[in-house]
Amino acid sequence: MQQDQETTNHHDKDRELIPMSLKWAIGVVIVMLLSVVVLRVINVFDQTERSAIDPIDGLVLVDTPEEAKELTGDKFVLPEETYGSSLYQVGVYTLPVAFIPPGSVSLVYAENQYRSFTIDFLPGTDLASQKNIYSTDRFVPVSITSEIDGAFVQSSFTSRCLEPNRTSLGKCSLIATLLMKVDDTVIKINSDGEHLTQGEMISVARSVASLFAEKESN
Repeated sequence: MQQDQETTNHHDKDRELIPMSLKWAIGVVIVMLLSVVVLRVINVFDQTERSAIDPIDGLVLVDTPEEAKELTGDKFVLPEETYGSSLYQVGVYTLPVAFIPPGSVSLVYAENQYRSFTIDFLPGTDLASQKNIYSTDRFVPVSITSEIDGAFVQSSFTSRCLEPNRTSLGKCSLIATLLMKVDDTVIKINSDGEHLTQGEMISVARSVASLFAEKESN
């Protein structure tokens, strides 16, 4: 009888120990999963906070042009003329979004802690579809080179600005755009109308067009 009681007690202890060990293991797994989720959320907010490009699905921010070229196959160039601005950020679009095809690249230039202008390289698209984005047909023709024509459009709205802070650039609304097509790629130069004037946008466009056409011919 005593032996039966001891056996029963032993089984009771086993039943107590097993649930505790399972609870501990489940707790560890939950903590690990929560840690992964929190880190991903922090990374998303970090990219959004420091992004000088409007964050959308499929946008990947990289630190150097070389990293972008690894993702896109060298489908863009850096202008020689930047009017004192420096390359601040490079974004690569890995998914098709609205009028942005996959493989597109966006370059952000900055000066004095403000975004000064951006350049978008949109492969496999055409000027007509890109012009449809704008709620106007008042495009001003621009001669970029003897073989390349562009179109300039500017919003009637006044550019509004966000002040720079510890983690991100100051940004003013991009209200002026110069569009051109070189080979199979539409290239858009965007400015707030102040940090890069219309004449300077044309000069940057000529630098980009010349380098891009030369690269594509090689």
